[in-house]
Amino acid sequence: MNKLKFITLFYLAVFTVSLVAMMILSGVPFVMQRYQATWAGFVAAVLMVILVVIGSSALTRKTTLFNPLKEIFQNFLEDFGFFSLLWIAILSGFGEEALFRGLIQPYGGILWTSLGFGLLHI
Repeated sequence: MNKLKFITLFYLAVFTVSLVAMMILSGVPFVMQRYQATWAGFVAAVLMVILVVIGSSALTRKTTLFNPLKEIFQNFLEDFGFFSLLWIAILSGFGEEALFRGLIQPYGGILWTSLGFGLLHI
């Protein structure tokens, strides 16, 4: 199986499993009853993103801890063209949002969900 097909299947599986879990936990038909966007939640999420970006940027500049991971990603992604990378970005966005915002956030809250989401992307 080539890498692009594997990534596509992986993120489709994440998306599908997240939706099924949301339906089971919320009842069918699925309605996001527990999630209500608020300005305070939005501001908290933005602040968490800023803190995680600043922290990860400082960590990667001050240490070589992440160099092996950087090399792995560079080697893995070097074969892809622009449209393949765009496809991966779109799929990963849908999969991650369904998992974090749809499944985890109603139970973990926006602060912990945003922190986990940010830490996953360091």
